[in-house]
Amino acid sequence: MKEKVEKIVFSIISSNTEDLNIGIINSDTLLLSEGSDIDSMTIVSIVVDLESKLSDVFQKEISLSDEKAMTREKSPFKNIKNLIEYILELLN
Repeated sequence: MKEKVEKIVFSIISSNTEDLNIGIINSDTLLLSEGSDIDSMTIVSIVVDLESKLSDVFQKEISLSDEKAMTREKSPFKNIKNLIEYILELLN
């Protein structure tokens, strides 16, 4: 399941950021963190696309922007690694 989630996450982030020239995208790529090259509107698009795709693929409603996500000590939106870990938690 982890590989499938990673593939989806990287695909959606890549397609939403292709015009931003953010360089190589990897698990340490910053999302909503100081120093990120990804603007907040792009993050919103990424979240909406991820929720839709993940719900379709895993047949489970996924909400990445609820209170649980926003109040975590370790933000799922700091970088791609945290986001993938959070998605895997939600799917289990």
